[in-house]
Amino acid sequence: MKKFAIRSKSENKVSQLSGSIDPLDDAESGFLDPPEYSSRRASESAVQALEEELYQDDHGLKLLSVGDKPCVAGIVFFATPHRGATSASLLKNVLRLTSLTTSIDKYVNDLKPGSALIDSINEAFSKNSGELELVSFYETQATPVIVSKESASMGLPKELRVAVAANHCNICWFQNQYESNYLLVSRTLGHVVRSITSKFKPDTPSASARKLSTNIPFPRNKDFLGHESILAAANDEIYKGRRNGYAPSICCHGFPGVGKTQVSIELAYRHAEEWSIFWVRAENKENLLQEFQKLAELVGINASPTTVVSAVKNWLRDEAGTEWMLIFDNADDVSIIPEFLPIGTNGAILISSRDPRLGDIVTRNIEVDVLTREEGIELLQRRAQVEPSDDVGKLVDLLGELPLAIEQAAAYIRERHVSVQQFIRLFENRKAKSRVLSRKVTATRYTNTDSVFGTISIALSKLEEECPLAAELIKVAAFYDAQDLSLDLLSGVLDVDSEHSSGLEDLDLLDALEGLEASALIIRRKSKSSVWVHVLVQAIVLEKLDTSKEYQRYLDKALAHMSVKFAEARRERTWQGLQPHVLKLMEHSEGYAFPSDTFDSIVNMFYTILWHLSFMGQNDSSVSLANKLSERLLKAYGPYDLRTIRFLRFIGIYYYLAANVLEAEAVLRRVLDKPGGYDLSDSQTSHEIACTKRVLAINSCRDGQPLEKRQLSKTVAQEALELTAAEGLETALTREALGHACRELGELEEAVKNMELSYEGVKASIGFYTTISVKALHNLGAHRRLLGGHHLDKAEEELKTALGAVDQAFGFLHFTKPKLHDSIAEIYYDRHDYTEAASNYREALALKHKIFPDPLHPEPGKTLMNLGIVYRALGEFHKAVEALQETVASRTAQFWREHPWTGEALRLLAMVYEDMGQQGDADAIWSDLRKWHGDRFKREGEIKLLSNMSINMSSEEYTLYSTDREQI
Repeated sequence: MKKFAIRSKSENKVSQLSGSIDPLDDAESGFLDPPEYSSRRASESAVQALEEELYQDDHGLKLLSVGDKPCVAGIVFFATPHRGATSASLLKNVLRLTSLTTSIDKYVNDLKPGSALIDSINEAFSKNSGELELVSFYETQATPVIVSKESASMGLPKELRVAVAANHCNICWFQNQYESNYLLVSRTLGHVVRSITSKFKPDTPSASARKLSTNIPFPRNKDFLGHESILAAANDEIYKGRRNGYAPSICCHGFPGVGKTQVSIELAYRHAEEWSIFWVRAENKENLLQEFQKLAELVGINASPTTVVSAVKNWLRDEAGTEWMLIFDNADDVSIIPEFLPIGTNGAILISSRDPRLGDIVTRNIEVDVLTREEGIELLQRRAQVEPSDDVGKLVDLLGELPLAIEQAAAYIRERHVSVQQFIRLFENRKAKSRVLSRKVTATRYTNTDSVFGTISIALSKLEEECPLAAELIKVAAFYDAQDLSLDLLSGVLDVDSEHSSGLEDLDLLDALEGLEASALIIRRKSKSSVWVHVLVQAIVLEKLDTSKEYQRYLDKALAHMSVKFAEARRERTWQGLQPHVLKLMEHSEGYAFPSDTFDSIVNMFYTILWHLSFMGQNDSSVSLANKLSERLLKAYGPYDLRTIRFLRFIGIYYYLAANVLEAEAVLRRVLDKPGGYDLSDSQTSHEIACTKRVLAINSCRDGQPLEKRQLSKTVAQEALELTAAEGLETALTREALGHACRELGELEEAVKNMELSYEGVKASIGFYTTISVKALHNLGAHRRLLGGHHLDKAEEELKTALGAVDQAFGFLHFTKPKLHDSIAEIYYDRHDYTEAASNYREALALKHKIFPDPLHPEPGKTLMNLGIVYRALGEFHKAVEALQETVASRTAQFWREHPWTGEALRLLAMVYEDMGQQGDADAIWSDLRKWHGDRFKREGEIKLLSNMSINMSSEEYTLYSTDREQI
C-alpha cells in the first residue's frame, strides 16, 4: 500500500512520507522539478520540496497542527485495496513458492473482499475520517488489474476518486515531469494541499469578507437571454479546474455580433460577488499594454511600462489568491495573447474572440452560436416592445437569429416608430438594407459596438488586405445557400492563375478557408467537410459588390461554377443536394443577365430543379420561379424557341395541378398556336410539341370539363400519339393521356385498353421499379375497377402490386402511396365492404397529412370527402359530418365556397344532416346551394366517390430519378 500523509511540524522535522509526489507549483511551469524520476529518489525529492514549502516559518504558518500536537490532515492512496483484492488467491499460490509459509492463509484471507478484518478497518476509518482530505488513485491498465476501481474506492462522501492510465506497478512511477500521469497526480495533489492550507491559515478571510476588485466596463444586461449552455460549459470548466488543481482557461469564439462579449459580461457578474473580476480590452497589443497598466494601478502594483505585464502576471500567480477571473475581450489576434496569459494554477481566464484557433492555448474552446429562433423572437419582442406576430418570427429568420442584428432592428423599430412589417419591407429592399444595417442606434446595450454592417465590413476589409484568396472565395460563396457549403462545391472557385495563388488549387482553398475561419466570417462544420456562412455576411458581401459594380462579374462566376458542378452531380446522381444553392442563384440572378457561354447549361440546371420541386409537391415555389425564367426566355427568344417551350409547358402543368384549367390551356395554347406551325421534321421540335399536346390533352379531360373539351382531349392525344410513334417511353405516356380522355367520354373499355398498352410500354422501356411504372400500374388498376363486376379482383391485384413496389420505386414517402390506398378503398366500397374501405381511407389520410402538413391542402380533402361517404354508409353519421366539414373547409380555402367542387361536399353534408334528423342544418345548406348553383345539386342525385388517379405528365421524372444512367 502506498499512502501520502501530511503531518504537522515538530522541532523542524516531519514524519516519513512514502510514495508521494509533489503537488505544488514552481514559478514557471506550475510543477516542482524533481532531479530524477527513474528511481525512488523522485519520491524522496518531491517530499523534501513539499516539506520546505509547507513549513516556512517566515510565512507565520502553523500548518496541520493543533497546539503542540501533530495531526493528519489528508491521506492519498495509490491503488490501495480498501475492499480487498480478488487476486488474493493468486498471491497465496505465489507465497507458497517462497519460504514465507507461516500463517499464509491468515494474511491472504484477510485480503479477500468482504473479509471481517477489512470490513472492521473500513468501518473504523469512516467514523474517524470526517475532516480528512482523501484521494484514491486507481489503476486502469490490465496486467491484469490487481486492485479494481471498486476496491480502490472507499465510497466516502469527501473522497476524490481519480483514474490513472497505469498498472499496479507504475501507478506512482514517473519518467519525467511532462508525463501525463505525473501532471494528473501533481495537479490533484496540488488541489488537496491548497484545500488543507486554506483551513489552517489563521487569518485567511472568507471570500465574502475579502475586498474584491472589479473593473467590468459594462453594466449587467437585464435583458440577457439564451446562451445558457455556453455559460454552463464555462462554469463546468472553471470548477473542473479548481477541483483538479489547474487554472481553467476558456475561449468563447464565434461570429461577429453573436454575443461573445455579452456572455463574458453575464459570466463575470454571476461570479462578481465571490471573485475579483479583471477585464481587459484585447483588440491589439497596444490596448493590452494599456489595460495591464490600468490593472496594475487598480491593485496597487508599481511597475514600469516595460515590466507591467510580468508584474501583473506575477501578482496574479503569487498574491491574488485563487478567487479571480481575468477576461480578455475581443482577442481576435491569436499571436499576441499568449504573452499576456498568467502562468500557474490560480484563478480563471476567459477569452472572447472570433478566432477559433485560440482553442490551441486554452483548456476549453467553446463556440458561441446564434440564438434559437424562440430566443430571438423573445428578444425582439422585449427590446422592440411589440406584440407576438408572424412578422416577428419572419424578421428573426431574416436576421439569422443574430443578437446584435436583433438588437439593432429592435432599436430602429422602437426609435423610429415603425412596425415590424415596415421594417421587413425595408430590409428586403436591397438598396435600403445597407442603410438599415449600417445605422448605429442609441439606447441599446450595444451602444459601444459598431453596427452589424460596420462590424462585418471591417472584417471584410481586413480580409482583403491580409488574405485576398479568402476575400475572393466569400464573394462567390455569397451567391450560394449559407447553410451547407461543402468543400467539394467550393473546390475550383479560385483562379489558380491569379497573382495571389500558390498554383495549387487545393492549397489555395485551404488557405482561403483558414483566413475566413480566423475572421469568423465562416464556421467550419465539425466534420470539416462543409462550412456555414451567416446570412447577414452574405447580404453585406452582395451589397458591397453591388456598390462596387462587381455584382455581375461575381454572379457570372458563381453561375458558371455551379453549372459545372451540377452537370457533374447529374452524372453522379447527387444533384439533389445542390438544390438550395441553385435556388439561391435563381433569386440573386433576377434582373441580371446570364453569361452567354454557359447560358444553356444554366437554364437546364434551373429547369431540373423546378421539376424536382414540383415532383416533391412544392408547386407554388416552382411555378413562381418558372414564370420568372420563362419571361427571361420569352424576352430573349420568343415563345416558339424550344428552351422557352419547356418552361411554358412546365407552367401549364402547374396550373393543371392547381385545378386552374383555363390558365393551363392559355399557356399551352401560346406554344401550340404558332402562326404557320412548326417544322415537325426536326425530331427535337416534334418531341417538344408532342409533349405539349399530351399535357393539353390531360388538362382538357379534367373532372367537370364540358363535352367539347373532353372530345378535344381525345383528338389532341391522338395527334400527340402520331408524333411519338418512334419513341417507346413517350408513346406509352401518350397512351396514358389517351386513356384518361376515353374515361371522361365514358369509353371505359377503350380507356383500360390504352392503360394496358401504356403500362406494358413503360415497363418495357424503363423496367418496373420506377416511379413512372408504379403510377402507370396504378392507373391501370384504377381504370379496370371502373368496369366493375369480375374486373374488381384483377384491379385489386394490380393496385396492391403497385402499393408493394411504391416505396422501392420512390425511395421516400411520395403522394402516390396514399393515392393507391384511396384506389384500394374504392374497390372495397364497390364490394360494400365499408369497414375495409374506411381503414384504407384512414391510412391514406394519415400519409397525406405527413406529406402535406397544411390542414387545408386539397389532397387530404379528396380523401376526407370519400371517407365521409363511407362513414355515412356505415351509419357513423357524426364521423361523416366531421370528415365532410373538413372537406368543405379545405375546398373553400383552395377555391371558394360557391365553387361547384365545394358545392358537392356541401350537398353530401346536407344529406348526412337529414339522415341524423337535423333538418334545420340541412335546409340552410340546401338554401345556399340553390342560391349559388340553382338546381344543379339535388337530394336525389347520385353519390359517387372521387377517383384518385395518378398522372404521368412527363418522362422528365424518370430521367431525373432513375438509377439507370444509360437511360439519360
